[in-house]
Amino acid sequence: MKNSKKTLTDGAATKWRITKAVNARPLVNVVFLTFSVYLLALVFMPIKRVFPVVWEAVFFLIITAFFALLGSFLQKKSRLNSKNLNNRNLNWYKLSKTVTIISFLGIIVSLIDRFFIRGVGLGFDAFEAREALEASSAGIISMIAAYMASFSAFGVIAQWIAEEYDGRIGGVHKMLAYANLILYIYLSTMLGSRSLLIVVVICHIFARSTLRKSQDKSTDYKSIMALISMVIVTIAGLIYILQQRLDLMGISALESIQYSTYSFTLKVNDFLLDSIRGSEVVESIGAALFSMILYVFHGVFEFIYLFQNLDGHHTYGAETFWLPFKIWGAMGGPLNVIDLESISNYRSGVFTTFAGPLYVDFGLAAPLAAGIIFYLLSFPQRLAANGKIQWIPAALQCETIIVLSPILNLLQSATGTYLLIAAVSIAVIGSLGGARRDGQSKNLHEIKASILVSN
Repeated sequence: MKNSKKTLTDGAATKWRITKAVNARPLVNVVFLTFSVYLLALVFMPIKRVFPVVWEAVFFLIITAFFALLGSFLQKKSRLNSKNLNNRNLNWYKLSKTVTIISFLGIIVSLIDRFFIRGVGLGFDAFEAREALEASSAGIISMIAAYMASFSAFGVIAQWIAEEYDGRIGGVHKMLAYANLILYIYLSTMLGSRSLLIVVVICHIFARSTLRKSQDKSTDYKSIMALISMVIVTIAGLIYILQQRLDLMGISALESIQYSTYSFTLKVNDFLLDSIRGSEVVESIGAALFSMILYVFHGVFEFIYLFQNLDGHHTYGAETFWLPFKIWGAMGGPLNVIDLESISNYRSGVFTTFAGPLYVDFGLAAPLAAGIIFYLLSFPQRLAANGKIQWIPAALQCETIIVLSPILNLLQSATGTYLLIAAVSIAVIGSLGGARRDGQSKNLHEIKASILVSN
């Protein structure tokens, strides 16, 4: 229920606070910090490469990263103005409710599609479920279900923003949003996938950080403990997913990091491997952590291997922009795209950083493609920074794609693409309806003054 104590003019002040918080984290800074931290960590990680470094591939990665940084830099943030703050103030309570309803319907359709249409049994393990889904082609219903269910990743975030405007939201609406999110993550993890859990956690951390900044709250003990708890729960979830996989494959945790797909190009330091031998508990936890290290850093070395072995075969957008191709194929359209599995030495199921799929698609033009894509990924943040805060979910998803770009290209996966489309859809829904005027028009100085008085 909305808090009646909130006045209409509070809406413009709330929007100004949130917009100011978005402005405090320009995406070009996020890109630069992401690349810098990843490079620094890569230098000091206890890992050893299997193949020698090919400096042409390293130089190509650096050029691609530079163009990505340039693309985000060119998407300059706009100056705040009172017109954007006063003109249309969204009814976030109504919008968050809409997101929750779409999410719920998406989860229902996903369950019907997976268990009744595509033949996944309730007792199937992760490998059996994957095989069943691969055996039955994903049709239009599957794509609609995936799209609608993706709204679940932003239902809780939409409620957090609505609470900034309307006070606490309780009851069925709030519980359903959390239930949708949990079920959405579960449907992914039951296939043994880790990426969705990571993406959702990062999005929610960014959202909470932005809203705390909008409230001018400094980092305190409670927020630090909440962040630590979230990280611990996430790591525990990742360990659980890994252990499930190992049990199904019938191998030990230590064997998994010695002979996994990631270890083809990258291995953990022998000294560290020896240090965790002996105790089953220590071996399981240590192997899980080392597996995460390989998960995060193998992409650079896989890209070097890809750069050497692609042999001039390219897919002209089918890797990065796979969804339009998939929709076209589901409608019966012809697909004249090379089968990458037919290329000798091509390795599927591994990460090759953000640059890998772009290189597969566009070859030496990949840096230019990276610049254009990062320019477009920075656009939602620019809109949100200029008062159109219905774009915040899309900005958060784009920020997550960028933060994970040294590891993988999320646009190549359903986790990245469907969530991004859902987030953009939320912005479109917010722009088309559910708006309310914010009472007497105020200029920016008056809004700032009202905030100072209220504090």
